[in-house]
Amino acid sequence: MKTIVIGTTYADFSYDRSRQSQQSVALEVMTGLPKNVFPVAVTYRTDPEYEELKNFNIPQLRLLERNSRDLIRNVRPLPYIYDIFNVLSCIKCNVFGFVNSDILIKPDVCDILQKNLDTFILQRSDVGETTVNQFNSGLQKVIPGGDDYVGADGFFFNKLWWHRNKSLFPKDLILGETEWDTCYRAIMAKGHNSIEARCLYHVYHNQVWDYSSAGARNNIAIWEWLKQNKMV
Repeated sequence: MKTIVIGTTYADFSYDRSRQSQQSVALEVMTGLPKNVFPVAVTYRTDPEYEELKNFNIPQLRLLERNSRDLIRNVRPLPYIYDIFNVLSCIKCNVFGFVNSDILIKPDVCDILQKNLDTFILQRSDVGETTVNQFNSGLQKVIPGGDDYVGADGFFFNKLWWHRNKSLFPKDLILGETEWDTCYRAIMAKGHNSIEARCLYHVYHNQVWDYSSAGARNNIAIWEWLKQNKMV
């Protein structure tokens, strides 16, 4: 059986009690996955040790250094996704990947990640607010239009494949800004032994993309470069 590492970040949602609650649900659900699955949180070196992660016994790897607000004056201090994958790829495992901290994962996702594939692109369905017991019992309800989300919230790699092919992925895509997932999705799907599945869940919340931010402009420029150079 393959060993799977699931990486995530940790967001301070103290300004939004509902989102903080649903992040807590997602983290607790992650701790109940099969024993061959190991959740970890990857944060900045300067971040505090988050008590909630300690309570869930989720290791917090404070290893990130690059901060998009410092480097390109982005509005939000968002990390570079390549850095997160590089941290995760150093952990002893067969398969590793990243999901956003508010993503709910069922055990059957782990069955998909056992397949003999190079990369895994996982989409989400939007559901209403839920509790750990409700979600684990299958009582979450997909909201109207909840299966229409076209992006992806989970990206996983066979570890050996990543180390051989990580140069395909731009180093400067910023997490949490538009198009980073578009870039990864297109690269992973192009001529590789890959699968795309809608198998993740996410509690719906209003989201407005700021396409004028420095981070968004950065990611859009990278996406355009990839297309122009026939990398996707």
